[in-house]
Amino acid sequence: MLQAAVHLKVRDRVRVLDALAAHQAAQGLVRADDDPEAPEAARLVVCPPRGGWTTVAPEQGEAARALAAGLAQRLAAPALVVGLVDDGAVFYSAYDAQGEAKDDYHSCPDWERDVGDDDAGDDELARTRGDPDAVAALFGLAPGGDAAALAAALAGARIERLRDHDPASDRVAPAAALRAIERAFGLAPLPDAAELWGLGPAADDEVDDGDVVRLAWRRPPPPRKRPWSR
Repeated sequence: MLQAAVHLKVRDRVRVLDALAAHQAAQGLVRADDDPEAPEAARLVVCPPRGGWTTVAPEQGEAARALAAGLAQRLAAPALVVGLVDDGAVFYSAYDAQGEAKDDYHSCPDWERDVGDDDAGDDELARTRGDPDAVAALFGLAPGGDAAALAAALAGARIERLRDHDPASDRVAPAAALRAIERAFGLAPLPDAAELWGLGPAADDEVDDGDVVRLAWRRPPPPRKRPWSR
C-alpha cells in the first residue's frame, strides 16, 4: 500500500481548496457529495495549515504526484510529496512553483517491483538518490542543521540494490527516515486519509479530526441516451 501526502508551501487553506477544486474540475471530475463513500469516489483530506504548509492527503497515494504538480502550478508555490510504501520504503518528490519535478528520493527503488521484474536500472538509481542541497534550497532550509540531518537520514535509509542488502545492517528504518524528513521541513506527520474518513482504523490524533476538511470527487455518469423518436 502506498500512503502519501502533498505538502504545499502555502498558509492559506482557502487558496488551496480553490486550487484543488479547479484542478479536479480540469481532470473532468465532479464533487461526490451525494455519495462520498462510493467505491469509485476519489477521497482526500485537507489538513489545517501548520508552520507555513498546508497538507492534502489523497486516500489513493498513487494520485499524490500528479496532484502536487497540478496544485503547485495553480498556487505558484512549491510542493513536496512524502510517503511510505508498505512501511518498507520511504520516498519524496519535490516540485517547484511551476509544477516542474525538481528532485526525487526513494529509499529502495526495487521495493515496488514484483518477482520476475528487472531491478531498477542505473538511470533510476541515480534519479532517486535525492539531492538534499537542491531540495533544501527549493524550500529554504538552512545549509546546516535541518539540511544536514535530512542528508544523513536519506543516506542511512537508502538500499541501492535489494538483492544485495544485508537485513542485519544498521539501516535507518523507513518510518524513522520519514520522521526525519518531516522534522527537517517542519511538516505535520503523514495523515492517513482513510482513517480520517472513518474508513480505516481509529485515527491516532496526530491531526485534530475536527479541523480536517474531507472532500470527494468522481467521474460524472455518462449522459442518458434519449429514446429514439421520429
